[in-house]
Amino acid sequence: MPSLSTPHGVREVAGNCPYISAQAFADAEGDRVGRVTVLQSRPAGCRFYFQYDPSQLIGEITVQVFGTPTEAYNAMVLSARGHPEVQSYPDVGDGAVAFQTPLRGSPAWQCVFARGRSVVTVRTQQPYPALNAVNLAREIAPKFR
Repeated sequence: MPSLSTPHGVREVAGNCPYISAQAFADAEGDRVGRVTVLQSRPAGCRFYFQYDPSQLIGEITVQVFGTPTEAYNAMVLSARGHPEVQSYPDVGDGAVAFQTPLRGSPAWQCVFARGRSVVTVRTQQPYPALNAVNLAREIAPKFR
């Protein structure tokens, strides 16, 4: 059964996110971005850090590619299992779900969307509402085919 996982032990290096600019991320998420790192995973992911505390992670984008669009869609749906607060967004990518999940141990929201064979997870440090993560997902979904 397909599943999603956050990259652990993946090296991050300073760079520009291939999916969204630091300013566009800041506009959609609501915090100032001070630095951006690129996760050396395949496909690449991104992390965004707060302008006034470069160690404070404010958001993360990760991408996983599955064998078929059906497997990707199923992984997106299954990612919300056990989250009674889940919200559905059929207009984001091929479909998306948003739910609460910790980001470095603090309450946060994430939006997970499927697009073709890709599943993209957008995490923000915002504890409420899901709108910030969903806005970011809407912004980057067209970059995936």
